Amino acid sequence: MSRRELLWVLVALAVAIGMLPLAGGAVLWTHPLWLDELCCTVFPTIGAASPVQVVANIARGQDYAPPLLHLLVWGVGRLVGELTPTVLRSISVACVALALLFVYATLRRRFDRVPSAAAAVAVASHPLVLAHAFEARFYGPWLLFAAAFAWSLGSLTRRNAWLQATLAVCLVTIHWFGVLSLALMCVVAVAAVVAFTGRWREGILRIAPSGAGLLALAALMPVALAQRTGSSDFLWIPALSGAQIMGIAQVFFLTAVPIIATLLLALETLSPDVARPVSVPVTIRDALRDPGVAALGALAFMPVALVAVSILIQPSLFERYAIVTVLCWAPLVALALASVGRSGGVIALLLLGLLLGRNVRSAIGERRAFAELVRSNTAAYEQAKPLNVPIVFPDLHTIYPVLGPARLEPTRARVLDLPDSTLRALYPSNRLEWLRRRTRVEINSAWSHNRVYGFPAVVTSAELSATPRFLVLASDLRIPGGVKQAENWGRVVFPNHRVTRIGQSLSLFEKAP
Repeated sequence: MSRRELLWVLVALAVAIGMLPLAGGAVLWTHPLWLDELCCTVFPTIGAASPVQVVANIARGQDYAPPLLHLLVWGVGRLVGELTPTVLRSISVACVALALLFVYATLRRRFDRVPSAAAAVAVASHPLVLAHAFEARFYGPWLLFAAAFAWSLGSLTRRNAWLQATLAVCLVTIHWFGVLSLALMCVVAVAAVVAFTGRWREGILRIAPSGAGLLALAALMPVALAQRTGSSDFLWIPALSGAQIMGIAQVFFLTAVPIIATLLLALETLSPDVARPVSVPVTIRDALRDPGVAALGALAFMPVALVAVSILIQPSLFERYAIVTVLCWAPLVALALASVGRSGGVIALLLLGLLLGRNVRSAIGERRAFAELVRSNTAAYEQAKPLNVPIVFPDLHTIYPVLGPARLEPTRARVLDLPDSTLRALYPSNRLEWLRRRTRVEINSAWSHNRVYGFPAVVTSAELSATPRFLVLASDLRIPGGVKQAENWGRVVFPNHRVTRIGQSLSLFEKAP
């Protein structure tokens, strides 16, 4: 890819991102920070005087991930001052945009412009990618480091060796499962080199710099062990099941883009007489000669790796933990479109652009709804404060967007701790065991956050049962388990209190005389 082409791709990405606010997409950057963005990204960096202290915070359980994102956020905070939602999410937007650039650059070594561009747009259109492009967490950077690592496998130059080593370190320090994506790409890259050249030495040399990632992982093992010891009570992902496997398959494989691409590729493979451009290899064999293209394809096995972790270590099969799987769409789409001619490729590119636009519009709608819910809950909280009674939030997801950014201010707000007997009364069916378990894990997390962050304050239902008056702040949709109405929920949890709805998200509980 020439420098001129690189410039045009960068301009296209900048224009596409710049158009979002003009199309009503500013909310993607500005909607309030939610639970995980605050407690997993922002809190470990607040008040840290140095990178060493950031790592120490992580080791003490202020988050259960490697420290790279926190160090990045800490550094950005030192540069810009205030870590606003716009600043934090701009980091992820930039990472996803650069990931798409590396996907395009990797494919351009084997494919024409149109299939390469269509493949990048296909990756961008995945709802999971869009969600995490505008979320201040690990997943946008993880996509970037995986895509860039695949690109770095394309040559054996000294510069690429240093880049590959750096990216390998980034992969294992951005997320603990980053090492799985690194291992998959390395194994398949070596296999591709050996399959087409028969030279094991060349294959090993191709990935040798990535050993730096293993050294970095070894250096972080004390942090990982400390986190694992402290997180034993907070494993919220259920045990591996067929339903989980089917859910992951539907997210990454049993959806329109990979299915249509696979059908096109199958038709092309079964039609050997179709003329192919001599200058543009389109067969699977030709494409996989490039270790970078093979590495992108290798990420299709990320869910398999997570299944293995779920069996051998702990439950881990969850959509966002497999987000790099989306990168395997790129070579599949490029292969499918490489043989349909330029006109067919342009049509496919336009259709993928429409899919991307539709999914962006859906993401905008979701963020607007979330912002409106937080606005409503914040207004309810302001309405509740003058009453000078405890203000009870039923879960972490409700209290964090409202009070998380100002967590150290004195407040009457509390998160509710329910005993197991009450959870069984709320959800008596055995089929709702997962809901009882999820609520218990969230309660345990609330106590853990209180110890580590000093927020939120927690109150037990026993304490509230002896309290004459208190408020519960939650919309009916956020009442734990969707009991549907605060009144119905209150009759089970606080049977000795009378419930009066005083707002859309606010209910007054008064002890019956």
